[in-house]
Formats: sequence, C-alpha cells, structure tokens
Amino acid sequence: MSIEREQILNRVSQARVTMVVGASDTGKTTLIKSLAFEINKFGHTCGIVDADMGQSDIGPPTTIGLGEFYDPSKNVNHFEVKGIYFVGSITPKGYLLPTVVGTKIMVDKALKLGFDHVLIDTTGLIQGSLGRTLKEHKIELVNPDLIIILQRENECEYLIKRFKAISNHHIIVMKPSEEVRNKSPAERREYRERSLQAYFFNSKLKKLNLKGFYLLDIPLFSGNPLSEKEKNYLSQKIDQELLWAESQGEEIHLVALDSIKNLVEKPPKNDIGRRLLFAYTPSEFEDILVGLYNRAGECYSLGIVRKIDFATQQVEIEVAEDKEEPVGIKFSRCRINQNGSVYFLPRRNLIKGWL
Repeated sequence: MSIEREQILNRVSQARVTMVVGASDTGKTTLIKSLAFEINKFGHTCGIVDADMGQSDIGPPTTIGLGEFYDPSKNVNHFEVKGIYFVGSITPKGYLLPTVVGTKIMVDKALKLGFDHVLIDTTGLIQGSLGRTLKEHKIELVNPDLIIILQRENECEYLIKRFKAISNHHIIVMKPSEEVRNKSPAERREYRERSLQAYFFNSKLKKLNLKGFYLLDIPLFSGNPLSEKEKNYLSQKIDQELLWAESQGEEIHLVALDSIKNLVEKPPKNDIGRRLLFAYTPSEFEDILVGLYNRAGECYSLGIVRKIDFATQQVEIEVAEDKEEPVGIKFSRCRINQNGSVYFLPRRNLIKGWL
C-alpha cells in the first residue's frame, strides 16, 4: 500500500462513518473494497452502504444495500447482505428524496448493528443542480465523520469549499487511480440485467390479495370503489367495459382493457360537475418491479407483478426471497419481462383528461 493509501487508511480507522464521493468511473467502489479489506485485517468489523442503485454490489439494482464485509478466503468481494432499501430506480433523478432517506436509514441500521466502521459508496451524479442538491443534502443528513472525494479536475469544488468550512467535517481529496476504466452505458445495462436475473433465479410465484396490504406508489386502490351504476355510466361514456373504477376526491381512476380515445385535455367551460379522470390499461401493472415489506417496515425482498385480477384484487407476484410474509407492497416504474429483459420506464403511460 502506498504512503498516500496508508495515510487515508489511518484517517478512516479513526472515523466511524466514511462517505466516498466522486463522479462515475473514479474508482469509488474499488477504494471502498480496498479500505474494507485493510480494516478487516485489523480485526475490526466493517459495514458497507452501497447507495449506487444502478450498479449495486450489495443487494439488487434499484436498492440501497447494507452489507457486512468479511474475508474468509482473502477475496475482497465478500459481503453478507444485512438490509436493503427499495428506491425503485437505477438513478437518483426523480428519486432524490428516497435516495437520501434510504442512505440515512441504511447507515443508521449499520450503526445499530454495531459495526466498528461504516463505509458509504455513492452514485456518480455530482454535477449540475441535481447533483449538487443530492450530494449536499446526503452529506448534511448522514453527517459522516470523514468524506473522501475523488476528483479529476474541479468537479467537486463546491463540496470541498462548503464542508471544509464546517469544523465537524474532515475531508480528504485525492486523484482517481489511472487504472480506473470507464464503463460504457451498454456495460452498465448488461451488469444490471445480469444482477437482477441472478437475484430472481430461484424466485417463487405467490398469489396475494391486495386488500390485505398497504400499498405505496400505485395510483389505484386508495379511494372509494364506484358503484355498479356509476361504472355502467362511465362504460357507456367511454364505450368499453371497465375492469376497475374508484373515486379519489375530485379525481376518478379507472382501468379499461384498451386505451380511451374520447377524453378531452381541458374541462368544458361552465361544466363544474365534471371530474378529472385518469385511465390505465392492465398491461401498465404487469411485469412491474415491487418491494415487499415486513412488519418491521423493512423491505426484505423484491418481487415482479405478473398479473392483477382487478375484479378480485388478486395479484400474482414472482418473489425473489420468499422468507417472510409481506404486509406492504411498494410499486416502481421498473419493468422486467418474462424473458428477463429489463426496462426502466420514465413515467406511467397514463391517459389523463375529462369526460
């Protein structure tokens, strides 16, 4: 180990929580594994929070994972997963709050488990207003004892200037190793798909009734179901059968077999009685990645929704780790097809308008 690395290790060994920050392909993960290896050699326990949801080493992609590092065979890549937080995305874009909160929850869990040292890996999103907001608030909330910044030029100067001025933050700035290789978008995509396919290799199909669970991030099943009379009226208006319809305040959410064509974008003038309508098709809720939650409020497994029977609210979910009975289900915008292909949908293809 070089003199610089020895000095860094000495600083890390004095810190309880260390966060490593840098752009993509600066060697953050490699540095963390190297530090964990050295910490473990000293007989200290080391927990690693992997907050890079797109290229996760701990837990499946779309999650922030907590792992315990161990080295039974001198292999630096040994982790035992201790917890996951389901963000439901491979990028923090559009998910800043879950990314920051999830990182904090996993760090708190690591401290509660009593690890001597906690190392935090982060995403490569550091520039632009989004990157600044993410990194500044993540550091502010987690409040690490030590921040290691891998910087090529001056892309992290805003962090260095701010947190060097705060007395309770210690910062190390270093250049990325010349041995770091840039990964192409195709390589990153292939890695995610391989990871998710491996995670679901021994999955089990379960049939559940959505009525018995709390549901997160799904636009259905949180309002009052419409009566048969109201459903029949809407069916006539849209000229097709409804599979599901409910009222949520001034909104109506419904599911029909096909897309609805006769909606207008704006309410007709002088027609106060009309309500905004959101229409979906069954396919929008098939092959969707979900998180399954236990009574402790923790995500213990991911699943894939294969089919929903809207008449009975029965759902078929392919569960990766069938080790507990869920009490909650969180939906995402990630889709995994039967053949294993992974699609990360930017938004639901919903129809919104007025009758």
